[in-house]
Amino acid sequence: MKTNTKYGLVAVSCVIAVASAGAALAFPFGNSWMQEADSINNPGADQPTGRAGGGGLWSTGSKLDKGIKCSHCHIEPDGMIDAEILFTPALVNGQYVPGQTYTIEINLLNEVHLPGAGIANTLNGFSLAFETPAGVRAGVLRSDVAGVTSANCPANYPAMAPNGTSYVYGNCNAIISVPIDNVDQWNAGWTAPAAGTGPVNMFYGVVDGNHTGESSLEDDTKEGLVILQEQP
Repeated sequence: MKTNTKYGLVAVSCVIAVASAGAALAFPFGNSWMQEADSINNPGADQPTGRAGGGGLWSTGSKLDKGIKCSHCHIEPDGMIDAEILFTPALVNGQYVPGQTYTIEINLLNEVHLPGAGIANTLNGFSLAFETPAGVRAGVLRSDVAGVTSANCPANYPAMAPNGTSYVYGNCNAIISVPIDNVDQWNAGWTAPAAGTGPVNMFYGVVDGNHTGESSLEDDTKEGLVILQEQP
């Protein structure tokens, strides 16, 4: 596996699920991130054997996420996946331009868990956060859903599935994938902070799900940190 920040490509690669107190499932629903997890048996209401929930933590490993990563819950990974994170316009020497708005493409590479052997679909995902070294959200996160950003943060996940691949809501500390079966590419965006902010820590996570969110076991994960320097 490799991590680099050359020519605007961040080849990195974890996400989706936070453990509950008891038996919990993975994250088949976008609203799970701001819910509390439980192990209550609620057939037809939440999940058949418990509800996954992040409680406002997005599993990026950031300071705002208390260091929690996707691999804390997605256990027994294959160690095979990677990802690429493409910035447009491209980063130069791993540096961001203050105030610049970037589009970001996140690609899951080397996917292991594919439909087949009785599994009709698989559910993959990502989460992404930008923070200062002090743990303060840096810049503005942008969904590929029109008008949805951390600057005008929606309080709740929409009742109808968003018409896009990424979403930001709740405390808006991270941007996440919209749960869509068999997707290995997502689009998001980021407006860099103002001049004088200094280094920005980009925390990421990508998950190769082994089925449609019924469990966090045996999903493949990778997460990490890339430090983006401010362009002089």
